[in-house]
Amino acid sequence: GETVSDTLAAVLTREVDWTALPSDTPAAIRLLLRRCLDRDPTTRLRDVGEARIAVRPGESQAILGAEVPERTRGRRITPSMAALVALLAALVGAAVGRAVQPTGAVDPLPLVRFALDTGRPLLSSSWHQFGGLALSRDGQRLVYVASDGTVEQLYERTMDSLDARPLPGTEGASNPFFSPDGTWIGFFADRTLKKVSVQGGAPVDLALARDNRSGCWSDDDEIIFAPNASSGLVRIPAEGGEATPLTTPDAEQGEMSHRWPRFVPGADIVLFTVKTTGMQTFDDASIGAVSLRSGEQKIVLEGGTGASYSASGHILYARAGSLLAAPFDLARLAVTGPPFTAVEGVSRAMSTGSAHYGLSQSGTLVYLPASVDLENRTLVRMNPQGRIETLTEETRPFLTVRTSPDGRRLALWLGTANDEIWTYEMDRGTLARLVPEGIMPIWSPDGEWVIFQGANPDDIFRVRGDGSGPPEVLLSRPLTQVPSSVSPDGRLLAYAEDASETGWDIWTLSLETREARLVLGTRSNERAPVFSPDGRLLAYVSDETGRNEVYVQIFPGPGARRQVSVGGGTSPAWHPQRNEIFYQNHTEMMAVSLRAGTGLQLARPRKVFDGVAPLTTDLVMAQWDLAPGGEGFVMPEQPEQVQASTLMLALNWAPDRARKASSGE
Repeated sequence: GETVSDTLAAVLTREVDWTALPSDTPAAIRLLLRRCLDRDPTTRLRDVGEARIAVRPGESQAILGAEVPERTRGRRITPSMAALVALLAALVGAAVGRAVQPTGAVDPLPLVRFALDTGRPLLSSSWHQFGGLALSRDGQRLVYVASDGTVEQLYERTMDSLDARPLPGTEGASNPFFSPDGTWIGFFADRTLKKVSVQGGAPVDLALARDNRSGCWSDDDEIIFAPNASSGLVRIPAEGGEATPLTTPDAEQGEMSHRWPRFVPGADIVLFTVKTTGMQTFDDASIGAVSLRSGEQKIVLEGGTGASYSASGHILYARAGSLLAAPFDLARLAVTGPPFTAVEGVSRAMSTGSAHYGLSQSGTLVYLPASVDLENRTLVRMNPQGRIETLTEETRPFLTVRTSPDGRRLALWLGTANDEIWTYEMDRGTLARLVPEGIMPIWSPDGEWVIFQGANPDDIFRVRGDGSGPPEVLLSRPLTQVPSSVSPDGRLLAYAEDASETGWDIWTLSLETREARLVLGTRSNERAPVFSPDGRLLAYVSDETGRNEVYVQIFPGPGARRQVSVGGGTSPAWHPQRNEIFYQNHTEMMAVSLRAGTGLQLARPRKVFDGVAPLTTDLVMAQWDLAPGGEGFVMPEQPEQVQASTLMLALNWAPDRARKASSGE
């Protein structure tokens, strides 16, 4: 134009004459120019930094998602072309910016932070353990797990809306993540990887994921996920199909699992957390990276979890209650500078390594503030009158407690990074570690042994309760087995086994001959088998009605079988002197009296008290136990805290900007 005004008017009103480009301009450069000159700010490249990355040799097609014609493939993008593209992008960006703001210099959009009150409880124990929020890549959609008071499910909210809407069919969901275009949400529920459209409709089952550690969605329409807590990563087409291995933990290097994968857009790289032996917390974990094209993987960072990549050129990860950032070279998969604190006070799970934040490519950050601690608890004893006595003043991540037959000791599962089994002496009030890697302890009837599930591998072991001697293997099978109860005569161990065909089944193991026998195996999940004090009955949990209920049947059978609970039930436990079953229904402690004869006669369930801590695992086994002599209960108790319903959001966020803002620069 003859004047600046004429030029700016032309920029805003006229279409670009693309025929003016040289005829041999590479297709990727043509597409890049179109992206730079796009009048829609939501699809236009944000700045010249993105354009500079896109014109690196070999990266333009990946970054832009373009199919380069055969005649242009292999053409080298010369420095002069790169300079031309960068200059055009800078000039057009400046011109459009000035057209919108006729006077003054063009400043970047300001960093904006605010609290988003969802109006619904967010922090269930499962949410905290496994994660419950995600952002779409463009930052326009937010999804999180919340409760309406009776059920937890996914809620989806667009940033231009004042309300969030529940997504039907996502009850029990955890670890949501978006497809690249933001139209689908992947998540895990019912031990299955699923996806659901943001437009609604029934979720689609994709793959079995018994004990998942999250997933992500690649540009090539694949889903990468960790199917359980002791595996590597696998990949599966987003339309469904066979899952194939992507990574394998290096046992020689002490690696136990790969988890919390996050895809790096445009780079075909997945970042993930590496759990290793001997870790005390996930602050000691490593960050790995794997190429989806070559399968090559490497450790890129030591000391953190839950890594993601920021479009600013930083790797972001959780450590010590903060989000740290470090400059990162994607081409070399290498940290190029010292880390710094980008955000303080971000929630994470110390026992699983889940970091509760989401970051979009457009610079939107959402996170759960670290104001609520759901992991550390005290041990308490409640007498039959409901009076509570604190056993341990110090808090630890107590998950389950089992009372020894003589009532003098407790066996405890502590949910640390590698899981540990401890004992507590009731008279002396002392805690001592018994096993460095193990879960789900139970006592033998004589109190001599503690039987437990190994953390890695998850075979069944036993160890002397006084710690004299190493653990010994009782059962080693290629499936997961969870010990639950020993018969009163000490001859049989009842346990649940996870089979791919039938789900959880109930087995017994002879502690004399080591012979295993199937007791109950159906298409439903049967778990948490517990012998009655006389050994004639077996209580257990089944989901055959569509929800968990407690049942009891004659053992070893055949014989009568009855449903004990009404309206849901988990965590069965027998009173040691009375023919009475206690069980948990959400936060209520329930009891049912019964007697065995020609049939099983059951009384109506009665509520003992309300206020039991919700289950923190999906094993449906009691986290509490009867106190010595059956007089009251012993259990982990959560310190009284305010229920969280608020997420923190930051717009136009980048690690460097956050550091400058916090330092007042």
